[in-house]
Amino acid sequence: MTGLANFEHLLEENLRLRAALETAQQRIATLEADRTVHPKPTSAPSTPTPPTTSQGTPVSRWSSPEAAPVVPAAKKSFASVSAATATSPAPPKTSQPVRRRRITPRQVKAVARIFAPLTGGHGYQYVYLPCRFREAYSSLRAKLNKLKINNARVLDVHYPDNHVVALLVHNTFGVIRSS
Repeated sequence: MTGLANFEHLLEENLRLRAALETAQQRIATLEADRTVHPKPTSAPSTPTPPTTSQGTPVSRWSSPEAAPVVPAAKKSFASVSAATATSPAPPKTSQPVRRRRITPRQVKAVARIFAPLTGGHGYQYVYLPCRFREAYSSLRAKLNKLKINNARVLDVHYPDNHVVALLVHNTFGVIRSS
């Protein structure tokens, strides 16, 4: 079925359903009008009398005839009911000691840098290293990791020319500068 044929089929079905709805609404209106004009006579009262709480279940029309009458319980005050059902409060929970993570020397150095005075080496520089060929950035970073160079300090890697790789690092990062 093409899109246009499917659309036309849906339009026809929509019109058919609307016509059926209209006839159903007219039928409902005529039946309601007949019902108000000619109410149905009933021999039983229109609303059953609800059993009172003092009569209980035995007077219910759904109860079995063999059901024994229940003796109504004496009314209890709220205080007596709450005292009878009261439970002792739960013992206070002992708080578990908070597990603190060990602070690594690297974290100590990072925090110490925040409070250290600024040095003159602000800014960034490219460090150019020779290489035999261009390789994927992920494998190059893996090799830097094997050389004990922190990849978090290498901000950018690119190949400016054949047989040269450029690493962008901060001026204060001395691992690459000294090597």
